[in-house]
Amino acid sequence: MEIENEIYENALEIIAHSAFVKLSDLKEALENPTYNIFTKKKRSGGKRIIHEPLGKTFEVQNSLYYNFFVKVYAHDLIDQRCTGGVKGKSTKDNVMAHSFLAPKFIAEVDIKDAFHCVTTDALKAALYDLFQIEVYYYRFAYYMFLMSKKSVDFKLVSGYDSNSLSFERYELYLWYEEEGRRTWVTKNSEYGFAVKDLFRTNDLGYVDDFAEFSKNRSPLFPNKRNRLFRESIRDPLQFEYVSDLCECMADIVSKIVTYKGILVQGPPTSPFLMALMVSYTKLLSSFDFEGPRKYYRIGCKPRSFPDCYTREAIYVDNIGLSIDSNQNKERVRQNVEGQLRPIEQNTIWKFNHRKTKVYDLSKEEAVLTGLRLVRHRKTRQELKLMVKEKIKGARHCLRTWKPWYYLKPTIPKKTQRKIRACLHKACLDTENSNEKLQRQARGYIGYIFHIYESYAEIPLQIRSKLDEYSDKKDKFLFVKFFHKKKNENKFKK
Repeated sequence: MEIENEIYENALEIIAHSAFVKLSDLKEALENPTYNIFTKKKRSGGKRIIHEPLGKTFEVQNSLYYNFFVKVYAHDLIDQRCTGGVKGKSTKDNVMAHSFLAPKFIAEVDIKDAFHCVTTDALKAALYDLFQIEVYYYRFAYYMFLMSKKSVDFKLVSGYDSNSLSFERYELYLWYEEEGRRTWVTKNSEYGFAVKDLFRTNDLGYVDDFAEFSKNRSPLFPNKRNRLFRESIRDPLQFEYVSDLCECMADIVSKIVTYKGILVQGPPTSPFLMALMVSYTKLLSSFDFEGPRKYYRIGCKPRSFPDCYTREAIYVDNIGLSIDSNQNKERVRQNVEGQLRPIEQNTIWKFNHRKTKVYDLSKEEAVLTGLRLVRHRKTRQELKLMVKEKIKGARHCLRTWKPWYYLKPTIPKKTQRKIRACLHKACLDTENSNEKLQRQARGYIGYIFHIYESYAEIPLQIRSKLDEYSDKKDKFLFVKFFHKKKNENKFKK
């Protein structure tokens, strides 16, 4: 019991130091969580239950998100196809995932009670594996640093054989040799995460990035007060203790961010944890076939695969699937439904089959996460480049021509009318007496600037009101817009 209490107290201290919160606040949020529970009407009908954290509960959850969970992106443990709850991504990124593929069909699948599908126990298992992977990264970097300094043999570290200290559970890397060059590659781990290789190696196989190991701090445990924990990670005699500590930490964090045994909507950590669980359960990979993956349309498909899933993307609980198929719309829908049933049987997720939609892009326009996908003809320069690549025999153009168009996101007509009405009312309010209306108008303007890359792309229905708003309210509105887009393009380059 004394050892368990010691592990529990140490786990609380590590979490408090890593999240930059007081230990007393962390214990209060764990023992006495406070929520304001209310309902909100859905657009489609029905009610949505919101659990708004209050007081110390909100402060701890907010600190956990910004100081703890955000750093998980450093290791790319979140699936790149997850756009909801991921910092720097939005509904536009969710739609743009299907943009340049030009598929024949797009299917939209809705997860039923997505947050409630995630239980405390399931989240604890995911967080435990997350912490173990983080521990492995730090330990692996340390031993690779020793190897690069040639101060120790890989087979003997501190007098212990490598089989006894290391990596039977955490070994995610191995070599392969090609053209006389050794490269580190990943292999599948028992955790189910798609772990990306972060270590660049030279021809000898020694790591370049750890010339000064002291600067390589653990992303999840960077605080100086966690120095003893990092030292225990490197000590072969304390591997079992570190494993128990990670399990206790996962139990504490999972209880703080859940309510009555389930993940709820309202806490700032819930969208990120939803993306984490989607990545952990490999939900999007469940839609992949065993055949080679197609990132553009292929003329001859394998006979055994009537449908080809070219791209998947998810925004919180809405899954979008790009599908190439020679079958009709109803048959494609049946195939998608057939993919959902085994997922429901083998995973924690449940689907709302009534909300499953399939769009035939040859006859209709798809609407995903509030954005409409329209065909946009490629420019003459893009078509010339496409022909040039075809003549050169580029690898990705050997089998077929690329499509002459791509799908571009735009705001639906109904939302355009709503934005136009709001901007019109904001222009009539010359004295800015209605702060809520002005704030809503500025929010819509920011949304427009985020969706469209240039002024010419903005629909005429909205553009006229934007001009009027610029004349009456903000004369430098479009200067800010072009400056913002210029900086974004610089950042992308």
